[in-house]
Amino acid sequence: MEKPDLFSADCSRCAALCCMALAFDRGDHFDHDKAAGVGCHNLAGFTCGIHGDLANRGYSGCIAFDCLGAGQRVTSLFERDWRSDPTQTDR
Repeated sequence: MEKPDLFSADCSRCAALCCMALAFDRGDHFDHDKAAGVGCHNLAGFTCGIHGDLANRGYSGCIAFDCLGAGQRVTSLFERDWRSDPTQTDR
């Protein structure tokens, strides 16, 4: 049995935490400003609505970001997520 790489992101098991929790500023790597705790306006559910076109849309920062697996590990710790319980963004 092959051991999983503990430091690889698995976005399918995450609640889009990088698109919600992190802040970014409009500039060379992001097309708009986003405050921490506010969902990116490109979110569609827990996925990126423009994921296949990030570079062309001005989001090279999203391509470069790697949570190293933290997203799915943090998501798995809790029964609730920020979509089902918006108070989770206050923590």
